[in-house]
Amino acid sequence: MSKMTMPTGMSGMTTMMPMPPMPMMKMYFHTGYESHILFENWTALNDGAVFGWCVLFFLLALSYELLKYYRQIHLANASVVRIATVVSEENGTPNNSSSTQDSHIFSCQTPIGDRPLTPERRVRRTIPMLSVAHIIQTALHMLQILVSYILMLGFMYFNVWICLAVILGAGVGYFAVGFRKLTAYSTIDDDHCH
Repeated sequence: MSKMTMPTGMSGMTTMMPMPPMPMMKMYFHTGYESHILFENWTALNDGAVFGWCVLFFLLALSYELLKYYRQIHLANASVVRIATVVSEENGTPNNSSSTQDSHIFSCQTPIGDRPLTPERRVRRTIPMLSVAHIIQTALHMLQILVSYILMLGFMYFNVWICLAVILGAGVGYFAVGFRKLTAYSTIDDDHCH
């Protein structure tokens, strides 16, 4: 055991207290082994263990992309389309003004494909706050945050193989579902920070 000098009281006196040695985390990209991954008892001290961790992080990154896609599909299926048309009081024709003094906003629940979208028609997708769909969206969002932080922690080990596994898993996941993403609902598509 190594010994470190630690202050023990207000008088500034120091005593020698035994401290266990602490492994230093590598702050550079490397191809070595890890003494701890995520938890104290989880290690990667040989090639097989590193490969296992790479498979795990690959699958986590793949599931992150699939989860983002599923959230988008769930949102599209659960939300209500509200098309608001601004109509002038004077002649009953669509009005481009944003002023509500001389116009009424009529809202209807209709599929997007019924009539072409024009500047006078605005599309808004909503989910009622106290609905099962919103609770499911919230749970999926929390799961997505959890997976993204685990991926971030894995990347922060700076192990080249784990970093490549995260990047490849995200790439394969996006390749699998990226072409199916709905362009009209791009709010979930831009979740790169989590």
